[in-house]
Amino acid sequence: MMADPTRQMPRRWTAAEDRLLGTASDALVGKKIGRSKGSVYQRRRVLGIRCALHVWTPEDDRILGTASDVEIGRRLGRTPASVYHRRRALGITGFRPRVWTTEQDKWLGTIPDSEIARRVGCTEANIRARRLRLGIAATRHVRPWTAAEDALVGTMPDKELAQKLGRSVIAVAHRRERKGIHIPFHPNQKAWTAAEDALLGTMMDRELAQRLNCHYYVVAWRRRQRGIPPFRGKLRVWTRQEEALLGTMNDRQLARKLQRTVVSVTVRRHRKGIPVFKRKSHVWKPEDDRILGTRPDSQIALLLGISISAVRHRRSRLRILRRKKRNQSS
Repeated sequence: MMADPTRQMPRRWTAAEDRLLGTASDALVGKKIGRSKGSVYQRRRVLGIRCALHVWTPEDDRILGTASDVEIGRRLGRTPASVYHRRRALGITGFRPRVWTTEQDKWLGTIPDSEIARRVGCTEANIRARRLRLGIAATRHVRPWTAAEDALVGTMPDKELAQKLGRSVIAVAHRRERKGIHIPFHPNQKAWTAAEDALLGTMMDRELAQRLNCHYYVVAWRRRQRGIPPFRGKLRVWTRQEEALLGTMNDRQLARKLQRTVVSVTVRRHRKGIPVFKRKSHVWKPEDDRILGTRPDSQIALLLGISISAVRHRRSRLRILRRKKRNQSS
C-alpha cells in the first residue's frame, strides 16, 4: 500500500528545543518553538524532564483580586485553584463583581463600551456582558449630547429637532425617552386664551406648564409658534473665589457647596481649561514600608490616612506577611 504523498512527516526535535523543556510551562514552551502543548508534554515525559514550577512574580501578585480567579488564571496560564491559594496566602480578598448604578446603566448603548469602561474603571468585557444581559445593542461612534441640545429635547417634534441638530430621528426620540419626556400627540389641541398667550416667555416653560396644568412641551410649542423667545432669567456671575475652587474637588461636591447645578460647575471648569479633580495617591516612603507587617493593616491605614486595601496591596507587593493575632493564652 502506497503512502499518502500529502501527509507530512513529523518534525524532528532539535537539541536546542530539548534544552527548553522544563524551563517553563508546556504551553509557553510550545508557543515559543511553534509546537502544541501536547507535543511538548509527550517529549518531556519521554526524556524524563519534570515541568518547571511557575514562580510568582511581584507583577503577578499585583493583579490578584482585580478580577475573578478564573480570569487571572487565564491571563497567567495557571489554574484557578493555584490563583485562589496564592491570593489567600497573601490575604487578598476575592474579586467582587461591580455593583451597577442606574446612571451607569443609562450609558449602555449610548456611548462606546471602551468609553464606559474608562469611566467606571473596568474592562470592556465587563461592559459588554452587562449590556448583553440587559438586551441593549452596541453603538458605534456616538456624538455626545451638549447641554444646549438637551435643552431643546421635547420643545419641538423629533423630526424637526433632528433636522435642526443634524441627528437622526431615532437618536432624538431615544434621547427624549431616556430623559423621561413624553410628547403629546397633538400639542396644538389646547385652546389658548389671550391671557395665557401673554404669559409666554415671561417665565420658564415648565413653570408656566405647571400653572396651566399641561405638559411643558405644549407651552414650548405655542411659544415657538408665536415667535416668542424663551425666558432668560438673570445669570449668576461666577466670582473669583468660586472659580478658584474649580478642580479642587469633584464637580458634585463643589456644586453642593456653591449651591449651583453640577452641569454649571462642569461647563465652567471646561471653559477655564481646568482638569477634573483626581484624588492624589499615597506616595510610599521607606519609613512607611518599614512598619508594614508590624501591626494590623487597619492600624497602619489609620496611621497613614489611607485605605486598608492600599496597605494590603503594598504589603503583598513587597511580600511582607501580615501580622498574626497573638493567642489569648499567651
